[in-house]
Amino acid sequence: MADDLRQVTLVWAAKMLDRFRGQSNPEAQYRRMQLLMQSIEDYFALRGTWFRGPKEGFAWLLEYDAATHHHFESALQPGAPDAAFAALVEAVYGPFIATSEQADNHTGGKAG
Repeated sequence: MADDLRQVTLVWAAKMLDRFRGQSNPEAQYRRMQLLMQSIEDYFALRGTWFRGPKEGFAWLLEYDAATHHHFESALQPGAPDAAFAALVEAVYGPFIATSEQADNHTGGKAG
């Protein structure tokens, strides 16, 4: 994933989480669903791996990253609390936020 796309992806996830936090209206529920669906694809894209669909993706996570698989399971539960989504965002996107911030520090705040 290109650095600029990575940065946009990280910002999008954080903003999406903030937009539905503490809300239960239809728009907030839609954003939760959208974040869930995009997070599995982003997990693999951020790590430079091809996403082969949810069946293979979740099986791979269960075998090789059980902690992140658990965060997906928690966030996928009906009525999952905001904390479950925050933990999922941290697991999927968190490792790349520090990398992105370090790149910004080395380039004077300009990614890439």
